[in-house]
Amino acid sequence: NKIISIPISTNATMESEDGEQTQTQAEAEARSQRRRKEAVTRLFTDIARTGTSNINSDTDPENNPSPNDESPRLAEKDTRSDDNVLQSTIAAAIERGLDQDLHTELVLGARESASRISKICHDHSDAFLGSVGRVVALGPSCHAMKRMLELSNASLQYRTGGEMVE
Repeated sequence: NKIISIPISTNATMESEDGEQTQTQAEAEARSQRRRKEAVTRLFTDIARTGTSNINSDTDPENNPSPNDESPRLAEKDTRSDDNVLQSTIAAAIERGLDQDLHTELVLGARESASRISKICHDHSDAFLGSVGRVVALGPSCHAMKRMLELSNASLQYRTGGEMVE
């Protein structure tokens, strides 16, 4: 019964500890990046919401007053409110050191939006140009019909009224 001893080098344990530390640092870095990305996404959502708040309110009659109401004052109030939200969002991004990330996200969002708009325009251009062509083709006959309606209206106004008075 001989005891066999196998020497364990101290470098092997150090490498293991360094590997664990490197893995822990990598996990912390990944967690930090995920939190930054989530924070930038929340800020981007706040900014995007300010640009669409008036669009979403068009369907609500309380938020979309008739033209006779004080709509210029309400529009000014909405604009000031959107500006305040935008300013506070940008200030929060700067305070957190996320301004460059937010800028990158805004640029990407603008590119995606431009691409989406371009695709929609391209997809509907044939139908739009076809409808424009039909309107242009109706132009001369519509002009003739307009003249006939004006003459008929003038005739009703002057001839009928005169005969009724006599």
